[in-house]
Amino acid sequence: MAKESKKHAAGNRALWALLLVFCCQVFVFGGQAPALAAAQNEDIRILVDGVLMASQDRPLVENGRVLIPLRAVTEYLEGKVNWYPDEQQVIGFRGTYGFDLILGSAAANLSNGKTYPLDVPARSIGGRTYVPLRFASEALGCQVSWDSLQRTVTIETAALNPEEDIKALALPVVLQVTTDKKSGSGFFFSKDGQVITNAHVVKDAAWIKVKDSQGIEYTAELMVEDHVLDLAKLRVLKAPGTVFPVFRYMDDFSGLAAGEPVFVLGSPGSPGSPAGEGASLGAAAGERASLAAGVISAMEAATEAPAVRQPGEINKYRVTAAITAANSGGPMVKENGAVIGINCFRGEAGAEMAYAIPIEYVFTMRNRQ
Repeated sequence: MAKESKKHAAGNRALWALLLVFCCQVFVFGGQAPALAAAQNEDIRILVDGVLMASQDRPLVENGRVLIPLRAVTEYLEGKVNWYPDEQQVIGFRGTYGFDLILGSAAANLSNGKTYPLDVPARSIGGRTYVPLRFASEALGCQVSWDSLQRTVTIETAALNPEEDIKALALPVVLQVTTDKKSGSGFFFSKDGQVITNAHVVKDAAWIKVKDSQGIEYTAELMVEDHVLDLAKLRVLKAPGTVFPVFRYMDDFSGLAAGEPVFVLGSPGSPGSPAGEGASLGAAAGERASLAAGVISAMEAATEAPAVRQPGEINKYRVTAAITAANSGGPMVKENGAVIGINCFRGEAGAEMAYAIPIEYVFTMRNRQ
């Protein structure tokens, strides 16, 4: 009996010894696994147009997928990224290329209106947003590749041409607005045919017509006419089911600063009104739309209370780009294609005023003389 007890005790000691060895192995090798994985990612390089990108945020390789740090890469390519923690949302731009995505989502929205499926959802690692490598090609307008032997991410960029990109975005959206009294510009604001222009362009009009870049003309009716803001909203009369193109993004007055590059867009003008200065957006039905480049020279805040403001006494942008009677009512956009304002040219009582009205006023306008 004593002999069996000794054998049983010896067996227990052996079992405990095996368990101890196993735990030690788990502790040693399991604890090293993340460190080994991190070390393996430390040697990954990013080459941008043949130049080594210097950044503390390195790409990662997980389960055969290459993930890149979205902000670091976008900003290195001279783009911009905004993070909205409440919504867990990331919005970024590089020129007219843009994206918005939600952490954990299996898809992202692109500025061209397409939805891009992510084979690996965007995720936060160490406080940084990581996305699949291939996403950068569509979202940032680059050619990207992964060399597993050299452990190198290669990004090849194409030179951005803001004017050409803005032309492509704006041409379907910008409109010529004509009445029995005068003409100006406007742009589609909603897919169901709402149009924004200046109130002074359609003031006292017996009829209103708008013409798009295809030369197609529509009859429009007045919805809202706010002469304090000098804004008007029209509705195009169209066939049921007709869907109109719109600018995808808007930006507000508070997020901008003097020196911001902008483009002023509008119609080519009409007899008796100055022709819009700038590059042609393309011929349409014998007409041309105008594009003029410049920068915001000043951002002027309103000095009067909203109840007593007169036209011109509102928040506004002063710009170096030429704003004329022809492009009054047309959109002013940033390099990324976001609409930030409505052009305004007024020539009354011998005084000429040219500025742009911030886009956010569109949401506060109401019928006022």
